[in-house]
Amino acid sequence: MAFHNVRFPDDISYGSQGGPSFKVHIHSLESGHEKRVARRSQSRGYYDVAYGIKALKDLYRVLDFFQARTGALHSFRYKDFMDCTTGWGADSLRDGRATEVGGPGPAFDDEDLVQLSNTQFQLVKRYGDDTHVQVRKITKPVSGTVKIGVNGVESVSGWTVNTETGIVTFTSSQAGNDITGGCEFDVPCRFDASVDEAGLKASIDAWDNGEIPSIIVVETLDENASPDDFNFGGSLALCIEASYTLSLAARHYRIKANTSGLTVFLPDPTNLPSGGPYFFVENDGPNSFTLSGSGLSQSITAGSGAVLVLSASKVWRMM
Repeated sequence: MAFHNVRFPDDISYGSQGGPSFKVHIHSLESGHEKRVARRSQSRGYYDVAYGIKALKDLYRVLDFFQARTGALHSFRYKDFMDCTTGWGADSLRDGRATEVGGPGPAFDDEDLVQLSNTQFQLVKRYGDDTHVQVRKITKPVSGTVKIGVNGVESVSGWTVNTETGIVTFTSSQAGNDITGGCEFDVPCRFDASVDEAGLKASIDAWDNGEIPSIIVVETLDENASPDDFNFGGSLALCIEASYTLSLAARHYRIKANTSGLTVFLPDPTNLPSGGPYFFVENDGPNSFTLSGSGLSQSITAGSGAVLVLSASKVWRMM
């Protein structure tokens, strides 16, 4: 598979339907009590682009695009007109500023960027309220739309952006500076496997008109890492700046520690059954961190990982 740096036709995606979805497993009892488990750490977009096909020429353009991507094999850019800029959000709606498609244009102070090192920062967009905030990593910013701020002032030079990763790289260290940014962005997508397996089911209804009943495209999440669906219990990628405690909401953790000396705590094993494996922890960052729990204290160096099990005496062990 590969990412093709081309965008699905805008005039067809403009008429599409879809949006974000969370994969939450809900186990309901007859009593009405429920157990809910999030299988993903972030939302995933699903879109039906068939609604945007208005003429026969649109059908043929989709057929060409589908063939060029080898069906579901290769991913591509997709513009979600409902959410395509960091300028869009609940605040802009309340303030009456979201008058254009997707909301107001991006500004240099839309979001605090996530620090990866003293010179590299990740473009993000935040959603939420006072109770909870979701952080979305922007990996496909639109070229020419990225704006960056340093300590509250727009910076027009001294940095570059990778439009296929969303990583902003400065030419000098920004240690201690507040780095903000904004941009327009696309969603990395592929055709859904159901479309690839069953075919597009295209038909010509009239001399100048045709249709495809449904064409689902789905957002791809971090294609260079292990997909969430292939990790029992779910996967979670974290960028931490303070000590953190693992939970059973995920079993596969990819952790970047922004500073040295941080500790990742394992949960209290008192009420957990013995066995496992419980967690697979990977260090994806440049700094070591300490993995700590009942009976365990182990440094996890950059690029290494650990598989955690629970002994019969309720002590955490590394395999």
